[in-house]
Amino acid sequence: MKRIRATAVLLIACACLTAFAACKKTDGGIGTTAGATTTAPETTTAESVDLSGFTVVYPGFGGAAVSAAANRLAKALGCEAKADKGASGDYPDAGGREILVGATDRAESTAAKDALDASKSKKKYYYSITVGEKRVAIVGNTPIATVEAVNVMIEDFINDKTLNIPVGTVKSGSIADDPIKASKAELVPEVISTIAKAPIQTWGNGIGYPSVIELAHNGDKNGTLLAAYSISDSGKTGGPTSIRVARSTDGGGKWLQCGRAYEEFDKSIEACWNPHLFELPTKMGELSEGTIILSAISIDAGQKVKTAVCVWTSTDQGKSWKEYSVVDTAGGLSEGLYEPYIMYENGKLYCFYSDESEHEVHSQKLVYKTSTDGKNWSEKFDMVTLDDQTERPGMAVVAKMGNGKYFGVYEVCSTLPDKGATIYFKIVDSIDDWRSGEKGEVLKTKDGQTCGSAPWCAWTPVGGDCGMLIVSAKYGAKNNELFVSFDYGETFELVKNPLEYSGKSGLGYSASLFFSADGKTLYYANTIDDESNEEKAKIDFVRIRIR
Repeated sequence: MKRIRATAVLLIACACLTAFAACKKTDGGIGTTAGATTTAPETTTAESVDLSGFTVVYPGFGGAAVSAAANRLAKALGCEAKADKGASGDYPDAGGREILVGATDRAESTAAKDALDASKSKKKYYYSITVGEKRVAIVGNTPIATVEAVNVMIEDFINDKTLNIPVGTVKSGSIADDPIKASKAELVPEVISTIAKAPIQTWGNGIGYPSVIELAHNGDKNGTLLAAYSISDSGKTGGPTSIRVARSTDGGGKWLQCGRAYEEFDKSIEACWNPHLFELPTKMGELSEGTIILSAISIDAGQKVKTAVCVWTSTDQGKSWKEYSVVDTAGGLSEGLYEPYIMYENGKLYCFYSDESEHEVHSQKLVYKTSTDGKNWSEKFDMVTLDDQTERPGMAVVAKMGNGKYFGVYEVCSTLPDKGATIYFKIVDSIDDWRSGEKGEVLKTKDGQTCGSAPWCAWTPVGGDCGMLIVSAKYGAKNNELFVSFDYGETFELVKNPLEYSGKSGLGYSASLFFSADGKTLYYANTIDDESNEEKAKIDFVRIRIR
């Protein structure tokens, strides 16, 4: 697939290869080619640089983080790291081949830093990597930015001892916020943006239930991001409501609404709640590979008569939508259907959803159906069905992990007062056997901290031998934290949530987590406070590099 780089990258060919002269940029931005000027070098430059024989040099008084990054780079190259000056002594400039990390006393570092400062970027952390024939200068506007530049260079541009950046090139990038530390990984927020804000004519907070995916089966459109969300405007506009879909073609920097999905089969209900996006990875029935599937709930305007789990399809990357099938139907509130989640396994689509149609026996249960063509759906199977009528399992999300097992996460609410909505999970060997009568395990950290309400989960192979499993919920242990596991769900720890929100009703409810095809980038969207309108909410997005 066409990969969206985890950092924004600017490539500028500079004429002066050894003096590191500043390249012109008319917009003063970082990580964009807009307004860049290119000067052809007088001689042909190599497409890569052999770093054999280079020495890594860092400033003696540059701080522990920069010196540690320099030593990590030296270790990756199998060379030495030297401090240019400081208590440990000076490393004089003898004109040798050097990789300069941070504000060293070399002229090339000073020139690169001056050019970086001249860009006047509005980003919080920004950096550049300037490549010459004998010197490579890595600088950032802060130590954090310098460290990120070193990490990017190691991960993206060094293969053995070869730097895959042409001589005369400046690569610039930025990150949006402080890196988030976990025991075996680092989450680096690169882009933070707003997908959509609630319109004025809406009920309550006005907006919610984001679902984000990155296309990986759409040819030259791969890398495009799509986001679906619901707007609470039923009865406010004079027409039926719909599920909105937005698109980003720049890695989440900017979003534009591109399409809407309306109820087409039954005009007594309207497409309203709980959207979930899915890209079909292979041909299935009449559906081609790359078809975008949207599942959501349609309900009558009064919310008392009928709910339906519906499926729409799009073959133009979310611009137009066609209602394709109905998975299941039931009554209105207190006996309806909610929160569909679709995934593909074993040549079939699986649609998990919450079902309260048997509310007299089971206040609510979790069920699923399967389909081999997206149009015709199987009988209903139980996922979690509890004997206690007061308990309400709901909002199931399933992730397949690298060990072949399936991690299913869900909330268990209660009709009794003051019971909350604790998050539970199950780990099963087969997606067709959920031990439905078992309640599962409470999701908690080693020291017993739990979370509650509206969970989501996703797994990536990045993060160690067992990869990383990440779980979000409305209520974190202390302050909206995310829960991560590096041992296939055996234990969990907390990490900071990059999109924090207040305790107002509806905020933080049903976030969305989605990993890129290579597993190195996490796309996360959530409903948070709208600082421009305290009565409404907005859906924000963050793109996170997993290191």
